[in-house]
Amino acid sequence: MYYKAFEKGMICMEKQYQENAVYEEMGGRICDEGMMHFCERLFDTLDYYPLVDGDGDLSEFAEVEPLGDVVKEDNKCATKKIRIGQKLSFYEFVRISANDLILMEKPKKSFWFYPATDDNGKKEVRIHNSEKKRNLNSSGNKAKISSSGYCCFINSSGEGAKIGNSGSDTQICSVGACAEIGNSGNCAQISSLGDDAKISNYGDGVEISSFGEGTLICNSGDRVRILSSGDDNREIGNIGADVKISNSANVVRICNYGESAQIDNSGDSVLIRNFGDEARIVSTGDCVKIKMEGHGNVVVAIGYDSAISGKVGDFITLAEDGDFAVGDVKSARIDGEKLKEDVFYTLSNGEFVECID
Repeated sequence: MYYKAFEKGMICMEKQYQENAVYEEMGGRICDEGMMHFCERLFDTLDYYPLVDGDGDLSEFAEVEPLGDVVKEDNKCATKKIRIGQKLSFYEFVRISANDLILMEKPKKSFWFYPATDDNGKKEVRIHNSEKKRNLNSSGNKAKISSSGYCCFINSSGEGAKIGNSGSDTQICSVGACAEIGNSGNCAQISSLGDDAKISNYGDGVEISSFGEGTLICNSGDRVRILSSGDDNREIGNIGADVKISNSANVVRICNYGESAQIDNSGDSVLIRNFGDEARIVSTGDCVKIKMEGHGNVVVAIGYDSAISGKVGDFITLAEDGDFAVGDVKSARIDGEKLKEDVFYTLSNGEFVECID
């Protein structure tokens, strides 16, 4: 199976695509015009398109079938003739991405350890496990760890680790850079301290903690807790219900589709876009934009130069900062008249004021 990523509206490189349609180009080198690009693994498409764009929209993804010769470079493929299949929902994106890691390689037996070296002499370690209460430890480069046993401990400090887990009550800790973690087990604890990590979860009752820079977190599980406190530039996408997201990292894009979400933010220059109903959002970071697409939400943003937009019935609270101190604080309900739907407001001189782009 192959996959392709698009901007919102199924647009790629300014070209409009549609589901269940065939497209053909003139051909050329892999990164030139005349070639259409895709990936063998769904997670790899995130190397070329963000999970959440600058407007807080999720990128779109679809299954594709190459109909011409395929050329490959690193994790990117290209062809001059391609069939676009069905567009994937975000739930399907998370499920497939996690399963790709869980099913990285069919285990030869319940538990095995395979040390090897690549052409550059770097150690490659593969660990597979289906037993319960087992410790799986790796400090090598290019490690691959797959587990379906429950109550296990998975620890990796090697770069480029790929960890897949489907067992419940598992603890996963990765401190290497560029780790990929896929989980479908319930009540798991996932901790990532590496940079540029990708975490995909569709288990319920999971705790996800991320401290590295540039992390992607995709969640569709319910009753999940997500803690994001690393450096700048990260993306969080969620469709699970009753999820708690706590963020203190800067330059973060958060997109939530789940119902009854609780989002606490203290990072600066954060974009939060919420499509779920009955969310509770509190932000103390500066230069934060919060856009509400659902209904029945309560939003508080008291950081400097923050703005909120919402729907009729939403309650918003804004603060006016000046000279490094909080000044006036004002709350109101969006009524569609004094405060309009889908309009960003800030607080100035104690009054709500429409933002001017």
